Amino acid sequence: MRRRVLGAVVFMGFVLGGGAAASASAEGPSAVARCPAYGAHLGRARAYLARGERAAALAELRRARVALETCLREEAGDAHLLAGLSASPPPA
Repeated sequence: MRRRVLGAVVFMGFVLGGGAAASASAEGPSAVARCPAYGAHLGRARAYLARGERAAALAELRRARVALETCLREEAGDAHLLAGLSASPPPA
């Protein structure tokens, strides 16, 4: 259990420290800006950690990951649809 908590804390430090967001910001809006649910879960996780509620923080981090994965899938689907529209020949 300690190992999982330590892993979650390291992951949270990476995410909150901007490790993932820093690389994304060079390419466009941050993950938090593109996916408000992700940011909301991270904020709740931070609040839980501040109160020492590690298990609740870990649960919020898992929800944040699911929310981010959902947003990324939706963005990929939208990009695929847009690519298909631009690749199709113009109407006659």
